[in-house]
Amino acid sequence: MLEFFLSRVFRNRYKQVESWMRDPVRYQHDVLMEIIYKGCFTEFGAKHGFETVKDYDSFVRQVPVRDYPEFSPYIDRMRKREENVLWPGIVDMYSKSSGTTSGKSKYIPVTREYLEANHLQGASDTLSILYNQDAQLGLFGGKNMIIGGSIENLSEYPDVISGDISALLLNHMPWYGRQVFTPSMEIAIANDWEFKLSETIKEVIHQPLVMFAGVPTWLVVLFRRILFETNKENLLQIWPLLKLYIHGGVNFNPIKPIFRDLIPREDFIYHEVYNASEGYFASQNKIGEEGMLLLMNHAVFYEFKEINSDYITSVEGIESNKQYQLIITNTCGLWRYETGDVIECLSTVPIKIRVVGRTTQFINAFGEEVIVDNVEKAISLASQKHQCIVTDYTVAPRYMHQTQAAHEWIIEFDRAPSDYESFADTLDQALQNINSDYEAKRTKSIALQRLIIHVAPKGSFYQWMQSQGKLGGQHKVPRLKNDRSFIEPLLIFLESLKS
Repeated sequence: MLEFFLSRVFRNRYKQVESWMRDPVRYQHDVLMEIIYKGCFTEFGAKHGFETVKDYDSFVRQVPVRDYPEFSPYIDRMRKREENVLWPGIVDMYSKSSGTTSGKSKYIPVTREYLEANHLQGASDTLSILYNQDAQLGLFGGKNMIIGGSIENLSEYPDVISGDISALLLNHMPWYGRQVFTPSMEIAIANDWEFKLSETIKEVIHQPLVMFAGVPTWLVVLFRRILFETNKENLLQIWPLLKLYIHGGVNFNPIKPIFRDLIPREDFIYHEVYNASEGYFASQNKIGEEGMLLLMNHAVFYEFKEINSDYITSVEGIESNKQYQLIITNTCGLWRYETGDVIECLSTVPIKIRVVGRTTQFINAFGEEVIVDNVEKAISLASQKHQCIVTDYTVAPRYMHQTQAAHEWIIEFDRAPSDYESFADTLDQALQNINSDYEAKRTKSIALQRLIIHVAPKGSFYQWMQSQGKLGGQHKVPRLKNDRSFIEPLLIFLESLKS
């Protein structure tokens, strides 16, 4: 009965999705004006003259773009329960963004209004999109497994809740989601990742799983343990109704072959979403088609800053085949906030995007301007040619004073290539074909030598993250780092594994 009722609810909801797909400019204008009105009742709004803001142009004139460090003093006061700082009233929830390139976490304010209007509505619209394409999806006829993060207790902020956004969402899951959710809430938001894994396995192996969601690398660890304990060859032997995986946060293409081995089903659905600590921003709108639909009526106003330019536009001026830094204003008090994400606009009718990297994840030690999207494409091409599968990797520059300048890679393979040197040649050439600046620096090996690869034993990145206390949740290995602060201790750790 639950499936019968909810499948119709979500299909009917799709009419509203179509409405803002057709007219994103109007919806975004209305969202901005509503946010600014509420911001008038804050210290930040008074300081920036919100009472005189009448449109987008006046908003831009009066409010500069800021990054997290500039918001941090405001947010710290809010975490001590000061009222009306960035948003009216007291904000008592904070999404912890673990960060991949910095040891210091960010705490993003999350109002209950935003949790409902953005994160939960975004998840609901994802279901609307899916049920619009497959009315017989059947997600509420079985169990849905979500492997999320955890809630933390900080003594210096005793009266607020903070944790991974996935854990905050699980804590506020709507009634219909709780009917089919697994594992139990106590397990789902536990801090101890090993406890979470072992207890999840006990619960889920006997349940009729139809859908799962979570970070791919952590799910692979979970699923392989399940196969080992059940002595099965693939997940369909345990869960024959398994139909859907909702993923996001990292490029899925390099690791997708592992999931195809785990779930040998041609019609299995892989659905990508863009659900960050700062908001639920986009959802894939067509099964099997690249790109995600930017969500327009979800309590967040978007701006786009062109790469290597000062030009910033709203959705009205966004152009296809261009990359932008994403800037948001939302109902949590983030005013023209630099998210640090880089997106590419794939189409403007409707507005579809893909995430191509982070502004803090790049290598430009020698003028090569390599970004995450470049290396993701190159490693996918090399993996296809050499019929191998990469589980995890990280890249950093090696400087001239060390020997010769080059990019230094640490790669963990799930299925290794037959010839590592040939794989390295292919990877290096693919990166040159994708990035002309890298190609120029590689010409005759004058500025850069061919890339160097260190092969990490299976499970090395997992053990490294465990040693750093960063298992599970939204913790991720940085793909690119423009210095050696991450790769050096990792290389030492790998050496220790040999002894």
